[in-house]
Amino acid sequence: MEVFAVQEDIATKIVDQLGLTLLESNRKVLASRPTTNSKAYDYYLKGIRGVRRDYWALPELTAAAANLDSAVMIDPSFALAYAFRSRAYTLLAFASPSAVYPKIARESFEKALQLQPDLSYGHMAAGIFFNLTETDYDRAMTELNLAFSELHSDADLVANIAFVHFRQGRFDEADESFSKAAELDPLNPAIHAWRSQFFRFRRMFSEAEQSVDRAISLDPKRPYYYLEKLWGYNSHYGDWNKNREVVREALSHVDTLEFVWTILPSIVSVNGLPLDSLFAGHTLHSAFFDRFRKEYRQKTDAYLFYQSLAQGYREAGNAALTAVYFDSARMGTEKQLQKVPDNPYLTSGLGIVMAYLGMCEEAVELGIRGKELLSIAKCHW
Repeated sequence: MEVFAVQEDIATKIVDQLGLTLLESNRKVLASRPTTNSKAYDYYLKGIRGVRRDYWALPELTAAAANLDSAVMIDPSFALAYAFRSRAYTLLAFASPSAVYPKIARESFEKALQLQPDLSYGHMAAGIFFNLTETDYDRAMTELNLAFSELHSDADLVANIAFVHFRQGRFDEADESFSKAAELDPLNPAIHAWRSQFFRFRRMFSEAEQSVDRAISLDPKRPYYYLEKLWGYNSHYGDWNKNREVVREALSHVDTLEFVWTILPSIVSVNGLPLDSLFAGHTLHSAFFDRFRKEYRQKTDAYLFYQSLAQGYREAGNAALTAVYFDSARMGTEKQLQKVPDNPYLTSGLGIVMAYLGMCEEAVELGIRGKELLSIAKCHW
């Protein structure tokens, strides 16, 4: 493909002008062609953006996975596309409980490494899989280190190494890697958001605020970044007025409905305070619910869709519809649990729904079961 020849020519000229010498391994990388099919490469480029930029919301991840599905369907020998397809499905498995997503994620990185055993991005995909899906941190680091031998200047890889250290509780190493990732790619908002979360967990609130503000300045339309800032403010200040400042900042950039439905579950479950007291005048009116039904039904899992509606109607003071939609959330969660019966998040989530429905004994039993499935000793978040 001509595009790769142009890329190789530009890179070689830059190296020559800088007076640098390329190692033979680097020359081989420049000369390599990941695929000979332009259509497959187009789907690949569309798919990797949502993966590399940390778009963990279901709509973006689903679209990324679909594009990468198309890439490998068109060119079954496209090893690099398989590697990123694995990452897309790993993130889907992390965001949405499923027995299918982890299976596809594993099959994809295994296929990538079967096609190209020395593919660093294949080892990187495997490391991310073992971190997020298996919580096998030793194996994750083995795979990520194999990738690091070639991709030591890849900020995405360094940030994922930091993430493993973070989950292991190796905070000094995580701090060093997060700092390195931010130096390598200072314009990537996702890295700054990850650093903010890391600092928040360590109760380094000033550093957390600086990092999330950097993420927001780079991508002010991402509602999740404002939620991260709210979490930090809750822990640092405990001041509802400061939270309102964040909301005002968010609403100057983000669609009101999108922001409300991003933060609603966290605000309700963590603080138990009325949403109107946070939004100071922005109420949940019927137009919100009409838009949500129209725009979000296909963007979110059914049980989460109904639970969000139930929580919204609860905030709006509509007891009848609150009960109706919590019952729909109950049925949807039970159906999902049939597919992945040992998922701790679905189990405890069903317990919360049962509590809202007044089914207290069942709620307690599910809470205990969720704790057994994911104890404090096992949960390294």
